[in-house]
Amino acid sequence: MNWQLKISAEMAYLFIAIPIGICLLLLVRPGGVPDEVAHFYRSFQLAQGEVIGEVHDQKSGGWLPSAIDSFRNLNVRAGQKVSWRSLWQKLFESPSVQWKESPPKFQWTASLYSPAAYLPQTLGVIVGKLLEWGMFPVMYLARFLNLMVAIGITFCAIRFTPTYRWGFFVLATTPMVLFMNSSVSADALTNALGLLILALGLRYSQQESPSITRGQLAGLIALSCLMTLSKSLYILVPFCLIPLMWQALGNRRALQFSATLVLCCVVSHLSWSMAVKNLYVPVSPHMNPSAQLAFLKTDPLHLFTALYNSLSWNHIDAYFKMYVGILGWLDIWFTPMFYVYYPICLLLVWFGFRDKTTDLNGWSRAWLSSTFLVTVLLILTALYLTWSPVGGNLAEGFQGRYLVPLVPLLFVALKTRSRWGFTRGQGALAIGLALWSALLTVSRVIDVTYL
Repeated sequence: MNWQLKISAEMAYLFIAIPIGICLLLLVRPGGVPDEVAHFYRSFQLAQGEVIGEVHDQKSGGWLPSAIDSFRNLNVRAGQKVSWRSLWQKLFESPSVQWKESPPKFQWTASLYSPAAYLPQTLGVIVGKLLEWGMFPVMYLARFLNLMVAIGITFCAIRFTPTYRWGFFVLATTPMVLFMNSSVSADALTNALGLLILALGLRYSQQESPSITRGQLAGLIALSCLMTLSKSLYILVPFCLIPLMWQALGNRRALQFSATLVLCCVVSHLSWSMAVKNLYVPVSPHMNPSAQLAFLKTDPLHLFTALYNSLSWNHIDAYFKMYVGILGWLDIWFTPMFYVYYPICLLLVWFGFRDKTTDLNGWSRAWLSSTFLVTVLLILTALYLTWSPVGGNLAEGFQGRYLVPLVPLLFVALKTRSRWGFTRGQGALAIGLALWSALLTVSRVIDVTYL
């Protein structure tokens, strides 16, 4: 049967991401996403013009209007079901708030994050405060703007990449990505920026040097700095541009671009790190970075033992399932077979078709693969220093969602031109996979959250 899918990958993404994103935005209870309350408080703090937080009573945060403390009135814990009507009555029982007259109260916020990660959310808070909306309507507006910006950036990434469009499509529609996009979390912007940077790098790598303008190179550097500021542990992700641009620019221009890229990203990272160096407060007395470093000085090899243990097969399996989608506060699971069938279909979309590929040389592929591996090790090391008990045998706190900006690098590195595979049906499989998983995600959120 001779047929061809008539819809592009980027338009298919919009048709799925917007309605599913809005459904999840409304269905996921406030604070139902990891650390969403802290991210929302951080957005509120920035909306007040407070860029740098402070430490008070062993908490890192800022002074916010006491009316924002309405989260405590919900009294909804992870795994606890509520009725739809009672929840929404609580959310909107106070339709307006005089924010300026609300007395200040110190709140824990994600103050270690730079303002770059909260641009859409902060705009939502500013608009909501001007309209004197209540706390929860303001939060839903912040969610909506964060969702729309993340979708817009991802749409551009799928449209701009010269190859792998259906591959980018399925990576942008995993249950975890759709879930995080519908929150106030800084992950939504970070994940979208990582995909866009890679897409632009692939696009420019296929062009001749004279056709790439200084403005385009400056744009790449600006996006790279924005991602570095959004989450500093992803500082190596923008460096994927170095081998890609080297193929297009030639030695001299590539060297200039690479040096400027590294310098700008490192300066951005160091500037913000210095600004907030005194704001870190351990959430538990068992977590002490200074004591952890002192311990490692006496036993340096113990770090390798902890990293090795963290990458055992059982932990990799858990990270993988979380990457696909263990949602909420790790309390929204799919059926065991979903974690088998979904990745098989995802891998089939990426590697089971003889679609067009980007002509990357060996060292470019090695660079992208190394960026994936080194960044994972960097995240695990940071978690061991800041989130794990002193002398522990495991880097605790690693979650699969941390892999979202990294997996595209690995897949692009592994994707090669092949003589075998299907010639048709890639788009149909990708859309079917996305619709199946997206509708199942909505269903699971309803089943776990509501009576």
